[in-house]
Amino acid sequence: MLLSSGAASDGQLGDAIRGAAAAREGVRTYVEVHIEQGPVLEDLGVPLGVVTAIAGQTFLHVSMRGSQGHAGAVPMETRRDTLAAAADAVLAVERGCQGAAEPAAPSQPCLSTRRAADGVRFTSEEGLVCTVGQLSVWPGASNVIAGLVNFTVDLRSRQNAIRSGACAAQWTLGLRALSPPPPPQSSWRRRGRRFRRCVPGEISPAPSNRRCV
Repeated sequence: MLLSSGAASDGQLGDAIRGAAAAREGVRTYVEVHIEQGPVLEDLGVPLGVVTAIAGQTFLHVSMRGSQGHAGAVPMETRRDTLAAAADAVLAVERGCQGAAEPAAPSQPCLSTRRAADGVRFTSEEGLVCTVGQLSVWPGASNVIAGLVNFTVDLRSRQNAIRSGACAAQWTLGLRALSPPPPPQSSWRRRGRRFRRCVPGEISPAPSNRRCV
């Protein structure tokens, strides 16, 4: 039942709700008390935290296509195993975002990138986090080398420049699947055949009102 329906059917409840309502002209600030959705305050033993900003978000849908084949008939050296390629790509996303704990270079206060043996890493001071939360494999049979893998990437940061830079870095990593470089470079770049990415949604960060914080 909706609250409005309950109030309409119960006169006393309706009167109580209307009596508790505050006049808009008498309200200066609204503050929401919310349970922590992560473990940070609990791990630090801090009873209360103040939100200074809601992070902006970018949602990516990534598709990787290789060559489907029989598990017993295709030699290892000739395979284009898309699931193995996607596994390496997911780890590359994680490694790149873990680099965000390092301080940014003075010449690039929002984002710095550096090459590493396993790809591009970016660093920031603004709490960049990346999550691969969904992954689907086709055809999904135990005796078939995967031919298609789709997965999602959720990027979040309190600064748009950092988030867009992270998107560019992930795109660079994915495009390398198109051209097989010689060993010892990352194996997922050799396995992939085609790589496609779309951005179904973006949300800008929302800083908290400084008078409230």
